[in-house]
Amino acid sequence: MSLSANKNKALIAMLNPDLRTNEDIASACNLQPGTIYNYLKDGDFQQALDAANSRAIQQASAKLSSLAGKACNVLGDMLGGEASDTNKRLAAVAILESLYKYLDQKNLQERLEKLEQKLDELGK
Repeated sequence: MSLSANKNKALIAMLNPDLRTNEDIASACNLQPGTIYNYLKDGDFQQALDAANSRAIQQASAKLSSLAGKACNVLGDMLGGEASDTNKRLAAVAILESLYKYLDQKNLQERLEKLEQKLDELGK
């Protein structure tokens, strides 16, 4: 599946959190908003976008996992009575909460995929 140069530009722009609307994305790519809407209807483009989003989520989860140890250390230091500032504590808690939410979502996704596979097998 090879995308055109314009579709690749649009795909990259869609991953930019600063570009929130299709109009913003179109403007950044020097395209018309209708073109972006059409791209979103294209199966190959949608597959590429889904794959790119999956990679971005995997990278974010890897980063969260690498920070989890530091977050646990901050919380452990606090339990041990060592002084720690509030911002560190809040950041540590946010990191751990985000990681747990991601792991829950990943578990649900895996379970859903297994169920869908079984349903497909039954339907054949």
